Formats: sequence, structure tokens, C-alpha cells
Amino acid sequence: MIWLVVLAACAGIGAFIASRTDPFPPGVEDPGARLTGPSPSETPSASWIGQGRVRSIHRLFVGGSCRTNWRVRLSVEATDGGLQGSGVATLRGPARCDFPTAQLQMRRLRFGLVGGDLGSSLRLRFSELSRRPAGSIDLGGLAPLLARIRLELDIEGDRATGSLERTAPDGDQGEHSARGRFTLTRQT
Repeated sequence: MIWLVVLAACAGIGAFIASRTDPFPPGVEDPGARLTGPSPSETPSASWIGQGRVRSIHRLFVGGSCRTNWRVRLSVEATDGGLQGSGVATLRGPARCDFPTAQLQMRRLRFGLVGGDLGSSLRLRFSELSRRPAGSIDLGGLAPLLARIRLELDIEGDRATGSLERTAPDGDQGEHSARGRFTLTRQT
């Protein structure tokens, strides 16, 4: 029982001394202290909004092809040299195929994007988030190419412009191809 009293007294004395001591003497930064100036996350970041037009085509090995036209809108935030954003591609008109098909054509594709701000240009990579209607496919081939697209936009003043041209095998001896042009405007 005496040991219990001695341990409790030592703990009490230690707590009292700790409450009166500065754990961060002069010259040592307190990691939990609030900054008095703006933090990097509070500093204003550049943002870009824009649009583009993309034409895609799926050339089939057995002959024939399907073509789609897309209007693309995107929004990009730039912070600390990195880019992050999202966008949506909306089908313009029906898919045009050289043969009859019963497959459900995708009408809307939501995507995320990441990239880098290189000072004189923006570089973007895309990833699919969702598609509408559910269970649809893109007969023209934009959706299968999305993750392979690397878009570089040249910055001139408050505008960034660029084009894309990408072709890749479809895995069945045919190919997907997409071409487009994009313009983004810096927001202040």
C-alpha cells in the first residue's frame, strides 16, 4: 500500500513539473501551433475551366467502324505545381456505325483528372468516374482510350490550348482512335 502512495505522489509531482515547463524552448517550432500568416492550403490557387470537342472512332478488325462526337467540359485546380480536377463528356448526336447494333451507347462520361503545371504548359491525365446510362458502352472508343490520353495544353496569357490525338489497339485486332481540341481559361 505504501508503494501505491509513493507512485501516486511521484506521478502528481511529475504532472505538476510538466505543466510548468515549455516543451518547445526558443528555436524549436511547436508542430501544433497555428500559423499567423496564410498557410499553403489557404493561399489562392490558379483554377482553369474550359471545354473541348473530341471525335472518336472504333475500327473493327472484321470491317466497319463506329464513330462518336463528344463535347467535353472540365475544371482544373492548380496548387503547388500539381493539378486536380474533373469533367464530363457529353455525346453530341447518335453513334454512327457501319452496321446495325443493339448495344446501349454511353451518353455521358464523368472523369477525374490529375497532372502538372509546368509553367508554360499544363499536362493532364484522365480516369473514368462514371457513365450514363448504367451498363452502357462507348461504341466510338473514347471511354476505352480515356486512361491512355495525355493532354498537353500550351499556356499563353490566361488561355491554355492544346489538341490530342491517340490511337491504341482494342485488344481484338481493331483499334480505338480519338482526336480533339481543348481551350481552358484561367479564372481569377
